[in-house]
Amino acid sequence: MRYILLLLSTSMLVSCVSFSDNSFQPVTASIRDQLPGVTLTREFAVAMGGLVFDVLDVFAIGEDGFSEMDAVQVAVYKVTGVENFDSLNFEQTLSARDRHLHWDTVVRVREESEKVWVLLGMDYGKASVEAVSIFVLDNDELVLINVTGEF
Repeated sequence: MRYILLLLSTSMLVSCVSFSDNSFQPVTASIRDQLPGVTLTREFAVAMGGLVFDVLDVFAIGEDGFSEMDAVQVAVYKVTGVENFDSLNFEQTLSARDRHLHWDTVVRVREESEKVWVLLGMDYGKASVEAVSIFVLDNDELVLINVTGEF
């Protein structure tokens, strides 16, 4: 019985995890449109759905839960063909992905070897933050992180 339960729970968790960057395709297309000549080559991608976080809530009894998160997507791209990402409009880039959200940059770090942008996706109709997106450019590597849920 233990093995059946373990097999069922493992298959549920695995079915909620994807190693595709499909959720970032509108974002990468917008980056390519804004920065002609840029090449983004996917090195890694993972996406996790809400069921994963519901299961984690079971193990974190009495703690603040993960169930407020609907999904987490992470992708890492090798970047070539562009020297300056500062001209990129990240609000426009994320609007290509979630048109119903209004995006604002809340944190911007510009160091010589690393640049970071943190954006909030707000639903004005609900008066709530629905998504958080983080862009990290470290030399020739771009990391995209997107978390959706009820914050």
